[in-house]
Amino acid sequence: MDADGAAARARARREVAMYLAVVADLDPTVEIPADLLGRVKELVAEGRDEEAGR
Repeated sequence: MDADGAAARARARREVAMYLAVVADLDPTVEIPADLLGRVKELVAEGRDEEAGR
């Protein structure tokens, strides 16, 4: 994804946050604290994907 490891990890976290916002409720094998998932969904809905990844 990127030769810069920190940049690659940041991008991966951002992409996973967007995925979680959509799929986490549909996957019964995933256990994510409700407050964390709620915050990720909120940030993604606001277009703040990078912040959601953090």
